[in-house]
Amino acid sequence: METAVRKATRLEYRPPKQKHLITLRNITLESPSSIEKMLKLLEKRLGEGYWIITFKVFIILHYLIREGNTQKVTEAICMRRPQIFDISKIKNKKLVPGTIQNIYLYKTYLDRRVIAVGESQIDYTKSGTFRRLILSEGLFEETTKLQQLLACALSCKFCLNEGDPAISLFAYRLIIEDIFNLFQAVNESIINILEHYFEMTKSDALTSIELYKTFSAETQSVTEFFNAARPYEGALEMKLPPLNHAPTTLIDALKDYVEELDKPSPETTDQGTTGVNTKPFSPRPDLPTDNNPFATLALPPTNNELTRLSMPIASPTYFPQPFSPGSSLQRRITNPFSPVYMQPTGQSQQLPYDTNPFRTMYFQDPRQYPFSPTSR
Repeated sequence: METAVRKATRLEYRPPKQKHLITLRNITLESPSSIEKMLKLLEKRLGEGYWIITFKVFIILHYLIREGNTQKVTEAICMRRPQIFDISKIKNKKLVPGTIQNIYLYKTYLDRRVIAVGESQIDYTKSGTFRRLILSEGLFEETTKLQQLLACALSCKFCLNEGDPAISLFAYRLIIEDIFNLFQAVNESIINILEHYFEMTKSDALTSIELYKTFSAETQSVTEFFNAARPYEGALEMKLPPLNHAPTTLIDALKDYVEELDKPSPETTDQGTTGVNTKPFSPRPDLPTDNNPFATLALPPTNNELTRLSMPIASPTYFPQPFSPGSSLQRRITNPFSPVYMQPTGQSQQLPYDTNPFRTMYFQDPRQYPFSPTSR
């Protein structure tokens, strides 16, 4: 472990080698009790004050959080904050101001990510639970934290035209991979919210609208981030996917539902002061002209029936190929961008034919039914 830490943080203009990163990752997985000692060694290297070593230490920490024992590593880092992210001892900051700025941005993002994982006990870049999370389990709260973490990752706009940017490019690629995973999680969370939107109270619906507005803005930010990174696709050894912007017209449709909640229901307006419904009974539906009581009867439409909304959130057509330090991209995103069809209420979802009271009812002629008493 000591040798891997020393060689991975050499004072040279190259990122840590893959073999050293794998060695440290395997130690966190096979011997979690050694994580504390590993962090002490990295913190000691951090105290030497060279920006190259500082940048490499942060890359190692990021890699261990992503690919190693995430929970144990995060817990150990939380116990050693803020010393493990101390950059006050960096020497000769004026020689490479652009790279120093990259280090500051990188440090801020890593610190925020460690705090988020420590608070929620969820690694947002690995979790696939947002598609199944419900409101009572904190769907709104976790979505807010997720969007804040994505915004922090998008703030890492590195300077890559100063000197030899090999180390900055290595960290930049790790951040891009995190943005892919974070954006996927946000997308799944928003789809989950919208699928239950027409079952929500007014306050929850208003919260959902604000979350969708934030998601729409962050989709634009992710698109701009990828566009800025496209000139470096060759150096990054990855292909950045195009993204379609989230439809802003959906916001108006969501607001219409809130306005419908403010309107009094017909039952309330039709009742007098005595509480008795003065509205006459609806007339009996007309039977067919042949007086066949077994003819098809179609149910009337439900009150306040809303049109189904189709919302393709975002649709990347392809994803970058995995590279050596980021095996997480080997997991293809499992269709989080499919269209969503929202229902006015939970009852209007598709049910089995024999239990769905909202489908058209068909009564069969007993003369054609082999088990009817009249057919015998």
